[in-house]
Amino acid sequence: MAMQTKEAWNLHRNSKSYTGAYPEGYLRNVDRFIGLTGKKVLHLFGGITKTDENNHTNDISKDLPSTFKFDVRKVFPIEDNTYDVVMCDPPYDMDKVHVCSKRGKEIREKIHYGKGLYNTEFVPPYSFMKEAVRVCKPGGFICVLHFLVYKKPDGAERYALIPIISGPNLRIRALSIFQKLNNGNDGIPPKPKDLGILPNFI
Repeated sequence: MAMQTKEAWNLHRNSKSYTGAYPEGYLRNVDRFIGLTGKKVLHLFGGITKTDENNHTNDISKDLPSTFKFDVRKVFPIEDNTYDVVMCDPPYDMDKVHVCSKRGKEIREKIHYGKGLYNTEFVPPYSFMKEAVRVCKPGGFICVLHFLVYKKPDGAERYALIPIISGPNLRIRALSIFQKLNNGNDGIPPKPKDLGILPNFI
């Protein structure tokens, strides 16, 4: 299926000493696109992200200052419908097995940034999505920055898909933005028509 967006972001490699920080300008662009200022935001993998009364962070590393220290693969110790925005920028781990068509051999591909960079266990894609949707308020947003284009989770609809470039020798990443449904979508503002929307993309 052809995919089209009307917005792409050319950001800079992060200049922080800690590997894994958001690209430079990322939060400013997200704020412009869906609004973060004054909203209650959970940075699910954001151990070094600035915290205040509206911005809470989670990081499993004991060495980093964060609001929470929970395993994102398990139930979050957070009440339902707590945050306006849930920001997800997980380690881009991959553990994939496929069979070579010519030789019939099994080939295993592994990319374990989490273990190599942060000494954390493999975080499978989608392992945190159900809980991310649960703790998000109806009408709120779940933003996933990853090299995968994430599928629409239960209880939410796709709001936007934005390609992000952040420098040479770095993967092009996809920002998948989902909006949590509210009992039949009542009270949910309509999608903008000119901001990188994929109306037919599931």
